[in-house]
Amino acid sequence: MMTNENESFLKETDDGGFAVDMTAVPAATNEVLPKATYNCTMDEIEYKLSQASGKPMWAMVFVIDDGEYEGRKLFSNMSFSDKALPYTKKTLAAIAPHLLTADFRPDKVDDYSLAGQRYRVKTKIGKDESGEKRTEVASILPPAEGFNV
Repeated sequence: MMTNENESFLKETDDGGFAVDMTAVPAATNEVLPKATYNCTMDEIEYKLSQASGKPMWAMVFVIDDGEYEGRKLFSNMSFSDKALPYTKKTLAAIAPHLLTADFRPDKVDDYSLAGQRYRVKTKIGKDESGEKRTEVASILPPAEGFNV
């Protein structure tokens, strides 16, 4: 159950459970990436319902493929609510135009082979609930020419 990186934080208890020594855990840091367009690979895509609205959406995770921030993850949601559909259509036109030609089922996201594909992800600087700056995905674009090899 313990891994080397967490070994100093987790301590087994006499009853077979574990305790966490939070005094030794470093504070979380959320480095804000510069506003830019990054070459990325879609690492994960999952159909789920929004916690806020209960509406269907895709939760996507992108990994930056090159440059100073290589390996960093970017997170984005694509909503299928009536209000968001024009923006969803715009994104689908860029990343999966074949889905615009007929009805498709967002809940069958695995059928569309989007994970593992390369895209460009344009970021912006936003703020979280506490007012702290954070990196946000502004748009998802087709890959740069020659990048999707």
